[in-house]
Amino acid sequence: MDQYWQDPGAVGLDWLAQFLMVMGLGAFCTPEEPSIATELMMGAEACLMQTPFMFRPTFAGLKAMCLVVVAKQVCNPTCWFIDSCWSLLGLLVRMSFIFGLPQDGHEISSQPERKARRKLWLTIIYLDIKMSMPTGMPPLTRPDELVNLRETADIDEDDPLQIVLAESLPVVLSALVLINSSSNNQVPYPEVLRYNSQIRILMSNAQRRLSNHLQRVTVDIYLRRCLTVLHRPYALHLEGPTKFPESYWSSLECSLTVLMHYRELWSYDFELRYDLVGRAFTMDFFPAALQASVHVLRKDAPLAGSAGIGCEIPPRQIILDTLQSCIDIWGGEQEKSVCWRTAHSVLSAIMGLLPDAPAPATKGIPERPHMNSHEPMPQVNSHHRP
Repeated sequence: MDQYWQDPGAVGLDWLAQFLMVMGLGAFCTPEEPSIATELMMGAEACLMQTPFMFRPTFAGLKAMCLVVVAKQVCNPTCWFIDSCWSLLGLLVRMSFIFGLPQDGHEISSQPERKARRKLWLTIIYLDIKMSMPTGMPPLTRPDELVNLRETADIDEDDPLQIVLAESLPVVLSALVLINSSSNNQVPYPEVLRYNSQIRILMSNAQRRLSNHLQRVTVDIYLRRCLTVLHRPYALHLEGPTKFPESYWSSLECSLTVLMHYRELWSYDFELRYDLVGRAFTMDFFPAALQASVHVLRKDAPLAGSAGIGCEIPPRQIILDTLQSCIDIWGGEQEKSVCWRTAHSVLSAIMGLLPDAPAPATKGIPERPHMNSHEPMPQVNSHHRP
């Protein structure tokens, strides 16, 4: 920064784009002047557009693009961010291969640089998987392109989050490639159980290794969402509780846990702004609420007896209270966009079908300070992907 202020020409525009994205995300967390965040991010875009980032990418340019994807997930109170993020991620993965980021980097003598390259590649793959789950689209990367992830875990012993991601991404990616493949064939149930066992081991290892609370929560959401996507066809089967009990209980347990994380992120110390972190997982919270509601709506739904397969399902009233508290959170956000308002209406209508559902909060959850989106208000899209 000092070098830039002394001589603006001493640093590249790609570095300046990355710097402005960092400043923009930081400014977004301060409600006093949210418009500054938009201006900073648009400045980052202008800087990036003046570089040959599409055919001669740089490391700083890749990091700036990565932050753009993160910003679109956090700063836009719409469900349409997944469409723009999907396109951006396709460009980002293409740029990464042009730059040579997926290679093992043995020719680079600097160990900090090798670590930084592997860390960025892990982040890009994680974002790819995170977008693949709500869109239902095949991941942009393939398991055979992750041959160097094992080495990442060996090198970054000082970063437990990178170790956890390096271990889990190949397994999750393989599962999503099967689930979201273009063929109409359903994943065989034995394969579902095999992946279920592997992912649950990864969940246990992550909780043991990660000491940072926020990292534990976000990694747990990511792995549990993969489990719900994996189990969904069998969990929602008419005879799911009897024919596919592992899928049925895993689906309900993971959906409820994701909702509890949602409530926790919102109710945590406001100064930490964990609710903004939760924004990036909106497309995980909403389907979790829908899936939990489907389970509770079934008249023949057994809500006990899950201990035999290692799940812990709370009593029905606790499930209903959890759902209602999450709907109240949506209620505080519903004026930010038509997407939030529609989601709140849908979830409220579902809760209204339950005769023993708790009454909604009279005043609702206090609304967070309003943050301006740097994208226009979306229109309702009748063919939007679920």
